[in-house]
Amino acid sequence: MHSFLNGIKTTKAKDLNTLYRDFEKSFPQGEAIRTRIDNAMTFIVELPEIHKSALMKPHIVYSLLLAISHSIDPIDNLAAVFIPAAPFVFQRDIVITNLTALADALEADAPEEKFKLFVEACSSKTNVETQRKTRVAWFGQALLPALI
Repeated sequence: MHSFLNGIKTTKAKDLNTLYRDFEKSFPQGEAIRTRIDNAMTFIVELPEIHKSALMKPHIVYSLLLAISHSIDPIDNLAAVFIPAAPFVFQRDIVITNLTALADALEADAPEEKFKLFVEACSSKTNVETQRKTRVAWFGQALLPALI
């Protein structure tokens, strides 16, 4: 929710506590964000080829969820990370090939050079803005109707 509302940032406990406090009694955006999360999770559920891959680590699936949501229904707060195709065209074979390539890079002892930034963003400082943005941008690219 924090990224949907504020863009991708390094979040600290204080930021999350403020978010909870601010919306404890009323959360007008709640239904819209719930719908975004439900749609993105349904998208992921319908890709069983990646379910047992390295992409399912919590910090990585979080980034994938943001990229999917932003691709399906663009969010102003994420526009600086990547601009999704308009309209979103889901080409399953290409998306599976791209996501599998990213998962394979994460699992490789020595990933291909072109995937090193993605692998580094997934491997360390997982709560830091730069790494989060890198992951979401890579997933945004993987969702386009072109091979990465």
